[in-house]
Amino acid sequence: MKKIRMLIITLILLIPIQVNAIVNDQTPTSLFATQQDCEAELALNVASVTQNATEGFYLTCIEVTCPVDVIVHNDLAPLTQYVSCANNNPTPQTGLIGGAAHGAANPLSVGSTCSAPFTTQWATAVYQFNCANMANGQPFPVEPETPTTTTPITQPTTTGPAHGGTTENPDTGLTTYYIVLIVSITILGTGLYYVNRHNLFKKI
Repeated sequence: MKKIRMLIITLILLIPIQVNAIVNDQTPTSLFATQQDCEAELALNVASVTQNATEGFYLTCIEVTCPVDVIVHNDLAPLTQYVSCANNNPTPQTGLIGGAAHGAANPLSVGSTCSAPFTTQWATAVYQFNCANMANGQPFPVEPETPTTTTPITQPTTTGPAHGGTTENPDTGLTTYYIVLIVSITILGTGLYYVNRHNLFKKI
């Protein structure tokens, strides 16, 4: 029994355990001697926060150089390229939480004086983002929904002289009925008068 327990414990210890903590305002930032080590920290960002996002925190890698007597930062993984807002805001509002190469007293902050020879360094930085606002702090405009308009369908006319039918007056054909009735009575009366006048029934 003890051997089985020891075997189980050994197997558990042999299984590699890796826990990726979601980036937040307490995520530590560091300096790195190589770009590869710095970019490896980007794995801390998780798709559940950065894709179809509303708000959250994002960690990036900054290249720190001294081209002409002042420190210059080059963001190797800009937030706007790796964070996709659910409302399609291309430039969400951001705020620096902290960075290993940031801070007024930090000699590696942007604009600090430097001199050659200078060894390029890489540093992580954490930003907070909010997709509800644009980079200037103004609310991101939501596109209004286009009202749906329904065009009435005109049915083709299937009655009237052009289609071999009869024309109906707006008063549901009542006037036409009386006209036809009067004409019929007139023709019939005229015929009977003519027959009676000439005694045509007697001659038959």
